[in-house]
Order: sequence, then structure tokens, then C-alpha cells
Amino acid sequence: MTFSDRNNLKPELSFNMDSDSLKHRVLMVIWKSELEQEDDDSGFWTSLHGYGGYRFNETPIEKILYEFGIEYERQGSNSHNLNYNTLRDFIMSSREWYAIYDLIELYLEFVDVSKKNTIVAEFDRILQMEKAQYRLVDCKVVPKLDDIELEAIKNAQTTPFDSVNQLLKNAMQLFSDRQNPDYRNSIKDSIIAVESMCRHITGNSKATLGECLSVLEKNEIKLHKSLKNAFSTLYGYSSDDGAFRHGNVEFANPQIEDARFMLVTCSAFVNYLSEKYKLIFDK
Repeated sequence: MTFSDRNNLKPELSFNMDSDSLKHRVLMVIWKSELEQEDDDSGFWTSLHGYGGYRFNETPIEKILYEFGIEYERQGSNSHNLNYNTLRDFIMSSREWYAIYDLIELYLEFVDVSKKNTIVAEFDRILQMEKAQYRLVDCKVVPKLDDIELEAIKNAQTTPFDSVNQLLKNAMQLFSDRQNPDYRNSIKDSIIAVESMCRHITGNSKATLGECLSVLEKNEIKLHKSLKNAFSTLYGYSSDDGAFRHGNVEFANPQIEDARFMLVTCSAFVNYLSEKYKLIFDK
């Protein structure tokens, strides 16, 4: 599902949000990654031994054109260059401001895994340079956060525990849906990620935050009383019986600032607990 699909964006909703410079830079990254190193298209054809011919090898460029519903060349030694030109012309002439973000996500979906980290870093650099209102998290285009917030969210999705990582990815996706954001469930998943982290640390599938903090202290990881109280109070804000996760009317319509606060704070808290867990594990 692309950026525009997740956000239910339609052509009639489009407007000129980002510059042609952003499009040019992203397209140039794709050109250099897929075509620049080839003197000709020979590397894109596989000999069909015994059949007297060749099979056309699709690159991410052809796969992207297919996803956009655009016909592309499959014959001739210059097919890939022609297909790149078709993709370039489509993106540069598109009136849908979000087409460039769809392109970024699709390319990261199809690019060779050996190149992906380099391409992600390059796309991130371009988005920052162009002062775009979006950034990349887990190869998805999301609303811009400040650098510290973004780093906290990214790091929290790389714990040793898949359940924690997936919950925070879900929270981010729900938060970043421009057309139909689900702030309530984003907050819910953010909080459950903290619970999940606590349960991994304690080895207790029903552990609370308090029990998790007690385990840390039993392992000589001391928390300042005020810090411990602050964590417990924040957790209670949304996890006590009758509170947010349990449908209290008071929190029926959380706003973007509520979801952002909980996503960033819970991510930072998960990072904190993860580091403390490592201290126990490394003993």
C-alpha cells in the first residue's frame, strides 16, 4: 500500500506542495542506482539457452510503472532507458503532489536489498535538503517530526522484541494517515508497546509497569524516586482501569498533539527500558 493509498488521497485533492527540485533529485538517485553503471542494457537481459532468444529482466523501474498503471517497453536494447524516461516524464508532469512520495515508497519496496540502506539515507538527505514536510520511517513516508523525536521513534522499532517493534510501527502508521488518522488506536498501540516491553523484561505475560521497574531495581538498576513516580503517573494516564484504553468518554476524541506526545514519549520510554534491559542481560 503506497503513501497515497494509506492516506486515501485523490487527484482532486492535490496541490503543489513540493518543488520540481525534489522530483529531480529523487529521480536522479533512481537513475544512478539502476542505469548509470550500465554502458548498455546487456545486463538486463538473460539468455534463454535452448530457445535462441533472451528474457527481459524487469528492474524496479518497470515494476513501478506497472504499479502506476503505465505501459512500458519490453523489447529492444534500450528498453530500460526508455522506461526510465517514461517514469521521469510521468513524475515531472504529475499534478498529484503525492506522486513523488509514492515513487519513493515503491522504489524502496522494489530496490535490491543490498542497496536499500544507502538509498534510504540518500532519500532522507534529499527530503531534509528540500525542506519537505515528510520523512522516512521504516521505508514509509510519514509527517515530519523534529530530529530527536524521529530518532527516538526509529530506535524504538529496533528492540530485540518483535511484538514491541510491530506495535510502534502500527502506532506510527495510524498517526501518519493524513486522510483518516486514527489517533485513538495510535495511542493505544504506543501504550501497549510499553506494556509489551515490560512483560519481556519481567518474563511475566501480565506484568505492569510497576512490576517492570521493580525488576530493574532488584537488578541494582536504581531509578530516582521522582523519575519512577513520573513514569508511573504517565503510564496511569492511559492504562488505569476506566482510562483511555478502556474507552473513557473523556478521551473519546484525542487530537494529533495527544497522539504525537504519546508516540514520542512511549518510544523514548521503550528505548530507556531497552537500554536498562541490556544492562541486566550483559551481566
